[in-house]
Amino acid sequence: MATMYDVAKKAGVSVATVSRYFNGGYVSPAAREAIDTAVTALAYRPNHIARTLTNKSSKVIGLVVPSVTNPFFPELARAVEGEASRRGYQVVLCNAEGSVEKEQSFIDTLTASFADGIITSTGNCGEYYERNGIPVVSVDRELGTGAPHVTSDNYSGGRIVCDHLVEKGCTNLAFIGAPQESTSQKHRREGFFDEALRLGLSTPALFIADDTDEYQALYQEGQRLSNYQGIFAWNDFAAIQAIRALHQAGFAVPNHSMVVGFDDIHIAKLYTPSLSTVAQPIYEMGRAATELLLRQIDGEKLESVTYLLSVSLMVRETTKGGV
Repeated sequence: MATMYDVAKKAGVSVATVSRYFNGGYVSPAAREAIDTAVTALAYRPNHIARTLTNKSSKVIGLVVPSVTNPFFPELARAVEGEASRRGYQVVLCNAEGSVEKEQSFIDTLTASFADGIITSTGNCGEYYERNGIPVVSVDRELGTGAPHVTSDNYSGGRIVCDHLVEKGCTNLAFIGAPQESTSQKHRREGFFDEALRLGLSTPALFIADDTDEYQALYQEGQRLSNYQGIFAWNDFAAIQAIRALHQAGFAVPNHSMVVGFDDIHIAKLYTPSLSTVAQPIYEMGRAATELLLRQIDGEKLESVTYLLSVSLMVRETTKGGV
């Protein structure tokens, strides 16, 4: 049986265009003719139940995350699901695993299934979302298209970490980031580097960790990391793996090097040594993103709206004492 994907492929248009065609939205004459031809050739019959739902509301939203291995994103998903459920919506979780192609497939699937909107935390596929026409909100990582965005004050977070490490006696600093720099990572790094420059320190060294498996990338870096008194990792997951790499190389935290993360995921306070980190209001980020999406679904225009939430430093064992 032919699907909406088959029609879109044969007509040479997007799934969103086919969806608009069947739901009375604007479709250019050329696209309409191509879809007419494809529908006839494929003997396609639309799902009239789904069409009825979309003319009202499917009460379903998608949440696209870059990874479920980083605990930040399951915690974010919990917040989105909690707020959405309170407002009568169900959430479909989509794990893009850093793949643009996989994310685009999720966008097509959600559109074809008549989802009401999408929240994304990948920072990818901005133009694809824009062309698709479905309401979208970005959280943590910006799309760069003017879509509503919810984020914490990453730049200030980077500055706070630098100040804290210097107060602890660290003058030789390093930053650990992912190879594909998201907007959130960029702002954390810039805040950290700018504050080091303001304080008269050398530019911090830059280490690159894999976005999905920091430990694998950092495993061999313990010896080199040990050359730095203060280490700032762009997220808690990378920070914990850096501590592990230092330990494997025979260097203790915080006695030899101090480490600070970012996010304040649940395990940060349970790990030994407990992790000093910049706390993001993760639940509030998910709640605010859901609110913005539902306001768009209700017809409100929210282009270029940004929610900027404050952060705070949680001082724990990885920066206790002084170097």
